[in-house]
Amino acid sequence: MITLSPQEISGRKNRLTKLWLDKSSPDLAVEFHYYTDNIQRLGSPADRYAFNLEFIEKNSEYPGVYVPVYLPWFGATFQPEFFGAETIISQEGGQPWAKPLIIDNPGDVYRIKLREPTDVPVFRKLQAEVEYVRRNFPDLPVRLHAVGGPLDTCCQLWKEEKFYLAMYDHPVEVEYLLEYVTEGIIQTLKWQMDIISGPVTLTWPMVWAPLQAGVGISEDQLAVCSPDLYRKYVLKHLNRISRAFNGLTIHSCGNFEHNLANLAQVEHLNGLNFSICQNGSFRQGTQIERVVKYLPDTVLLPAFTYQGQDRFPAYVNYVEHVIEQTQGKNRVILTVEPHVIDTSELNRTMGALDEYQVGI
Repeated sequence: MITLSPQEISGRKNRLTKLWLDKSSPDLAVEFHYYTDNIQRLGSPADRYAFNLEFIEKNSEYPGVYVPVYLPWFGATFQPEFFGAETIISQEGGQPWAKPLIIDNPGDVYRIKLREPTDVPVFRKLQAEVEYVRRNFPDLPVRLHAVGGPLDTCCQLWKEEKFYLAMYDHPVEVEYLLEYVTEGIIQTLKWQMDIISGPVTLTWPMVWAPLQAGVGISEDQLAVCSPDLYRKYVLKHLNRISRAFNGLTIHSCGNFEHNLANLAQVEHLNGLNFSICQNGSFRQGTQIERVVKYLPDTVLLPAFTYQGQDRFPAYVNYVEHVIEQTQGKNRVILTVEPHVIDTSELNRTMGALDEYQVGI
């Protein structure tokens, strides 16, 4: 059940629309939300619908800019399946991954074909789920399913380490695959837009954005690829996607500070979602001080792994750090996760937001 009134939702959308589209107006907005990726392990549309409603109800209890949106999520192999890759799970409870279609023969790139959406099982699942949501909650916005970026998708279709070696030994085949995959990503997003009326096109993270802000992709390989190789092979394909949809928001885990200069060359990079602390390690994260240096005009969506880290004595200190680095200078949507802290720490965090006069 959505406990927010239509007026509250409209007010939050208005603020976020200005934040996303008006580069001349710095703003720091806060979204409180719970999240678990267990949804990808739920089988039926009814179970996934119930999960979403519980998620929405919890998040609607808090102030801030959370806007209820339905999340379809079948895992990171959604995009590779459109090229015929088989999804595998290496261990019980593990994350899905794609079984590579290319291993030792670079010429196999020419055998990869983009399948029609009706021939892709995961797309049929998505379509059935969207129809279920529309029958039961016609006015609930639905988010596009997250898709991997050009490099992320290629590293699932072509065995990852061999794909990187091929950048040196088989550049023609690498260029061909990136070109073909990028066109497939654009087409897959358009296919989704055909079945999801009025979609929220920011696929990840789970914040609301207006259609004019463009689309989102996940590009976790930013942390792995060298700046030279990324600039040579990948950057132009990000610009193709951005031009196709009037803007781009990129999600990436890990430490990709070495590629920030490349990201500064992405046309209409409207948003960046990054982890300041990854798996309890700041060395594995991308620090916000570096991000604001290279991307002063991009909406920043920082994330934070609180458990296991030893830099900030309390969660509130992390929140204060983000505020001090960005307030009055940047456009930021700061996510606070109530489920990783206790009530006392949540109250301290709320107090800090009030002290810094962060309008939530």
